[in-house]
Amino acid sequence: MAHYREGAALGSTAAMMGLGWCYSNGLSLPLDDTRATACYRQAADLGDSRAQVILARRYCHGTGGLVADASSARDWFRVAAEAGNMDGQADYGRNLLLYGATGDVSKALEWLELAYSQGSVYAASIIACVLTRGTRGYLGRSDSRAVQLWRQAAAAGDRTSCCNLARGYQDGRWGLKANRALAEYYLRKGMAGYPCGPDRWRHITPVLPLPSFFFSFFFSFFCVLQHRVHNGFVVVVI
Repeated sequence: MAHYREGAALGSTAAMMGLGWCYSNGLSLPLDDTRATACYRQAADLGDSRAQVILARRYCHGTGGLVADASSARDWFRVAAEAGNMDGQADYGRNLLLYGATGDVSKALEWLELAYSQGSVYAASIIACVLTRGTRGYLGRSDSRAVQLWRQAAAAGDRTSCCNLARGYQDGRWGLKANRALAEYYLRKGMAGYPCGPDRWRHITPVLPLPSFFFSFFFSFFCVLQHRVHNGFVVVVI
């Protein structure tokens, strides 16, 4: 721990990030999320884009001793995005898409596409949702590309993409042929690791053959779980 403190005193943002992580997790230091935020802010002020993303997310949700502040969150996302941080680009694009003006849609998609080009499966999942819904006036709908992006993201473990594919195979949507086996496969994969996941699948399996309303209800419940796990940064199709 001493080397983290020494490094932080010398201006090392990596050391500041390390201290923040230790405070956040109570590792070798007392659990103190407010002090963790102070460490992340110090690193963010010195230009560490990873810390900028963490700080932005804390402003989004009012955690770590911060009061929720959408404006500060967006500003820090933008700074991280402009610094080339993949997560910052994806989060800034999502922020513009959901909360920006109508004219921000094309700009949001530019940031999301940039994040995707760097390998962000999170950005891929969001772009896919836009392509299937024509979100906020976006006219470039493409179900085939949306499915391709979801498959890429699902292969990388993105749970939201898995459940969107499950919905597609359940209902025969977005150019997919209805296929109960594949719907079950992707829903299992999407629910892996959750309390009501594969270990309790005997209670979930009957949902699939039922009308879409029941699937939507269960799928919506999953999205609430996903919301908690990923700090609310989830875009899904329902």
